[in-house]
Amino acid sequence: MDERDDPNHAIRNLKRGVGAGALLLAVAVALFSWPTWRTEKAANLRQFSSLVEIGANSLDSYFAQLESGLVLLGEHFLDPGVRPGDQRVGPILNRFRQAYPDVRNIGLFRLDGRMLASADRDSGHVRPYSANDLHAFAHFRDVVSKDRNFEISRPIFSSMLKEWIIALRYGVHDAKGDLRYVISAVLPLARPQSFWRQAVLPQGGALALLRDDGYLVSRYPVPPATALEEVYAKPRTGALAATLKARGFPTQGVVEGKSSLSGVSPDLVYVFRRLPRYPATFVMTIPRGNFFLWWWEIVQFHYLVMLFVAIGSVVIYRWVLKRQTEWVLERNAAHRELETASRTDPLTGILNRRAAIEELNRELPRSVRTGQAAASSRSDSAVTVFRVWTAW
Repeated sequence: MDERDDPNHAIRNLKRGVGAGALLLAVAVALFSWPTWRTEKAANLRQFSSLVEIGANSLDSYFAQLESGLVLLGEHFLDPGVRPGDQRVGPILNRFRQAYPDVRNIGLFRLDGRMLASADRDSGHVRPYSANDLHAFAHFRDVVSKDRNFEISRPIFSSMLKEWIIALRYGVHDAKGDLRYVISAVLPLARPQSFWRQAVLPQGGALALLRDDGYLVSRYPVPPATALEEVYAKPRTGALAATLKARGFPTQGVVEGKSSLSGVSPDLVYVFRRLPRYPATFVMTIPRGNFFLWWWEIVQFHYLVMLFVAIGSVVIYRWVLKRQTEWVLERNAAHRELETASRTDPLTGILNRRAAIEELNRELPRSVRTGQAAASSRSDSAVTVFRVWTAW
């Protein structure tokens, strides 16, 4: 039988068409999703990169102003008329602090860590660094050079101020290039964070300044007090710190990976910008899940339309399939009725002459082939046909 005459052919074609339509819809969804995801993510990253660049430049300018002030201050102590131990040093330091109100305190130190004078203390009543402070001071003293006399220290807990602070240290060299003194200006840990308090951060996001040695200089939002030791006293070993070191501290970029801080999102996107003049990198961290939520807000209407189209297509398909199946069943039933009517006598219900001949033509060759009588055939109809045939 020709496939076009097969009553189930239309149903098979319908199912094939629906399968092809579903495949095309899946391809369309994929072709729509991937470009929109990349476009939306790239747009968000560009926006964050611009904000990070502004923040990095602001911090760089801020520290540059403080460094310029320390350079001018250091020139006072190279003046032969000014002795670091006399009473004029304190007022000089105090004037600097008044000019830079963010500075909590500023002191002049010998190379052994002994404080010679500060803006808050007389030269005869100052104390040396504690062991914790002295370790950081000695590190700066040992690495200071003519081309880098300024350092933004990692946060330390000052035993004198009883709080976490950042020390801005400047090395004072004489005309021969020998290191004579160290000036240390103390900033409260919260000062860099004040630059970012007006920033609108994404949910779960944070801003931070990271030194090249992996120590955080500051972070916003402010960590809980119990976590300060973990945040600031240990170098970071997460994806960002490892990538910056491996790439030689690039100017800017994006890194995706995990953080070494506890209590933060396990999967982060880091958007960073290096400070132009200092060995530190300004970073914005965003949970990666936020990018999916922002993308979903853009595309959810399109997917809703696709969903309605898919549901409508399924409803139409089921209706057409039901109608086609009913038609096939009705056609098959009508075909069987016609077949029966064409093979039986309408009055007696027995096979007509044409049907009887067809039955005998099938039964007699089988009887000859098997040696069995036609009367013992596999169907009673054959016996009936034979009797009718002999009656005629």
